[in-house]
Amino acid sequence: MQGGASLINAISQGLGGPKVLDDVYRPVDRPTDPYAQAGETIGGYLVPGAGVAGNMVIGSLADAANQRGDFAENAAINAGLNIATHGLINGVTRGVRGASNIISGNKTSAQRATTAPTETSPFSGDAAAATNPAVHAAEARVAQGVPMTPATRNPEEVVRTVAAQKRPNLASSLDELDINPQAEVLESAERLNVDSLLPSHFSGNEQYKAVEQAIKSRAGSALQVQENEAIRQLAQGAGEIIDRVSGAKDALGMSDKFIDTVNGRMSALMKRSDQLYRNVEKAMPAGAKIDAPSTRSMLKQVAEDLGGMKNLDPIEKRVFRAVNPGKNGALTYANLNKQRRLVGDALHKNSGPYKDADRAALSRLYGSLADDQKAALSETNALRDFEVAQRLVQMRKSMEEQMINLTGRTLNGDVSRKATTALQAMSKGDAKGFRELMQNTPSRKLRTELLGTGLRDMLSNGKRGADFNPAGFADWYQNMLANGQMRNLARHLPKETMSGLNDVYKVAKAIKDAKSYEITTGRLNEFVKRFNRVTAANEFVANHAQRIGTAVGSTVSGPFSAVGAVAGSEIGAKVASKIRAMGGAESIESAEKLISSPEFQKAARLAVKQAPESIVDTTVRRSSAWRSFYNSLPESDKKTISRLGIMYWMNSDDNQK
Repeated sequence: MQGGASLINAISQGLGGPKVLDDVYRPVDRPTDPYAQAGETIGGYLVPGAGVAGNMVIGSLADAANQRGDFAENAAINAGLNIATHGLINGVTRGVRGASNIISGNKTSAQRATTAPTETSPFSGDAAAATNPAVHAAEARVAQGVPMTPATRNPEEVVRTVAAQKRPNLASSLDELDINPQAEVLESAERLNVDSLLPSHFSGNEQYKAVEQAIKSRAGSALQVQENEAIRQLAQGAGEIIDRVSGAKDALGMSDKFIDTVNGRMSALMKRSDQLYRNVEKAMPAGAKIDAPSTRSMLKQVAEDLGGMKNLDPIEKRVFRAVNPGKNGALTYANLNKQRRLVGDALHKNSGPYKDADRAALSRLYGSLADDQKAALSETNALRDFEVAQRLVQMRKSMEEQMINLTGRTLNGDVSRKATTALQAMSKGDAKGFRELMQNTPSRKLRTELLGTGLRDMLSNGKRGADFNPAGFADWYQNMLANGQMRNLARHLPKETMSGLNDVYKVAKAIKDAKSYEITTGRLNEFVKRFNRVTAANEFVANHAQRIGTAVGSTVSGPFSAVGAVAGSEIGAKVASKIRAMGGAESIESAEKLISSPEFQKAARLAVKQAPESIVDTTVRRSSAWRSFYNSLPESDKKTISRLGIMYWMNSDDNQK
């Protein structure tokens, strides 16, 4: 029994330390059951989470068991060499001293070993939530003048470390990860009912984005599923904003509605103007004799300017003869009205006998004939009806011209397509098409509806939520801002629509920026291999685990020696697997579970609101999802976490502890 004490003392002295054990160290009898004997022999060293330094002792023991000479001295020499190789002298010294306290049976040490997990664990449930260790650690750091973060680690390393813990102190861990959640992104997402954003979507830390998106790039990743859901929710939110102003469910429907609406308005204008003209005709008999001094004077002046009546255009000569019938003739109201209408058809419809006439001549004639007609009606009660009818006709003519500009001469073109094209051109700085579209759309309501449909058509192939591309929307919106075209768009859309589009932009840009860190096959394989790497120290211990098991089995004597060897072999294999997992062999799976868990994502969101650490910690402690991430730590490390916090511990080296 003294061999164990000699072993510990030899290791300590081999490292330049004192003799740490007394000669008598066993307060109870040695167990007789072979499995209990094996467990006792290995238990002091293969405790879960003994750490790299503690586990290094195991390899030393295994080597010493297979060497000639004194076992204790060989173990001390091996420990010194192994530790020097890996630069972990401080850590193994703590491991030796910890082992001496346990083996010596010292009451105080035993009590500490028993109660420490409850007293120092940052994951102790409701009691810990009531007296938050993170708060105490922060206060201790301030009181002792200890910096908040002794060093800065790569987020990849932090994710690996935190994912390996059962119930990590997320308040501290997130501080070190420095996710830096962007409040405006989360606020916009909330207004759009997008609740599936990944932390990388709202993170302001480019390094963290790169790590999370690399993990997400793996085939079948749960993070990819969540990202797809976030994009779907964003598409739905954008679609709802556009639907509130769009005039139809799709581009074709909007074009049909636009044409039907404008045609309906033109028809209504024509119907009303015809009614007013009938009122005028009733007030002014068709055969009433009138004069046309304005038209006659205008044509005489033109003829004089051109050198005689023979130089007038055919239409001017014809109208001049109509308004100057001679002594034997008379100009009637019906004939004056006829001449004005024929000139109007040629001018506005490009039809009738005067359709090929000079446009300038037609315009002069129409104005003068209208003036003469008004003068004739001034002596009746029909003048106002005539003036209103004229304005209505002009409105109808204007709408007809606008329709031709938008849909072509056949009046059946795709107006929505013009809206889509105009919006796309605006982002490139070309607003000509947009201005023409707005000028030729006869009402504000139609302009708003047309733009809404154009936006949908541009961003999602004409259907609600279909193929929504966050990157495409973000690029379009950003270019609109850069070119100063967003102000032009805002003149024709409601304020709430513009505000909603701005929310969509913020979230879409956040997703786009995060997705820019996606990686493909070659780089992905390298990343996974690096992330899952087993640390050199853990691999060293794992390689010796089987030999340790054999050594343990050999200590079982008597009729159970064969059973002891088998048990030792099984223990060695299991320990090797466990150690490799602790060293990182399953890190990327654990990291994905960590990041995709509701607790992690909730904690990341709470950080932006500066929630107390106790709230974040309580959320984590009460979740069973973290148990698979937890690995025990050496007692000294637990004390460091209790005193100064997990973030300080993760960033500290052995000397700082």
